[in-house]
Amino acid sequence: MRTKRAHSPSFDTFPKVGKGERVTFLRLDEKNPGWFLGEDGKGVEGYFPVGAFSFVEDGYVTALEDYDARELELPAGEAIEVLTECGGWLRVESKIGIGWIPKSCLS
Repeated sequence: MRTKRAHSPSFDTFPKVGKGERVTFLRLDEKNPGWFLGEDGKGVEGYFPVGAFSFVEDGYVTALEDYDARELELPAGEAIEVLTECGGWLRVESKIGIGWIPKSCLS
């Protein structure tokens, strides 16, 4: 599969957590169902997929799996393999690496 549109990351830094690590839950993302805004243990704010975290009562969530919010910078026509999909975003692998791109890059 190849991208039809280029993608540039939305942020300069991306949160990354390991399984069992806690993330501060800030709010659900109204524009992207299935995602929430949070902050990792190093203070890096970003978006996290709801299904990869268990919710707890004290304002924190716990990662059920390793998670890296890195977005890829990809040109149009880049060969990719889709690994997973969440709320309009795709986690893909390309020769550049593994990361997230909007699903709209394929149409």
